[in-house]
Amino acid sequence: MAKNASDEMLGMAQQEMEYRVELYNKLTHSCFDKCIEKKFKDSDLNVAENSCVDRCVYKYWQVTAIIGQLLNSMDWGAMLDVSPIRRDPLVYCTNGVHSPGGVSFVSETA
Repeated sequence: MAKNASDEMLGMAQQEMEYRVELYNKLTHSCFDKCIEKKFKDSDLNVAENSCVDRCVYKYWQVTAIIGQLLNSMDWGAMLDVSPIRRDPLVYCTNGVHSPGGVSFVSETA
């Protein structure tokens, strides 16, 4: 039993890491496209680019935090009309890994 719990925790940690890497990659791509000149004149960022990147990253994390809070505060069971009486092919579960707000859907047939 402890082995299954350990494997599950390892799988959740791996999924969390994948989510964070994806989030970092999106942030990097978005802020780079927005702030960095396409003609690389210098080896370092200029003051305007550096300031833009700082603001972009700050705003990105603010928005991500706000969206996460909103998703966590939502009543997903009511929104999805999931009840013990009604059986859907989708099983509602919360594990905090698969998506912002921790909602994932797993097929019962899988």
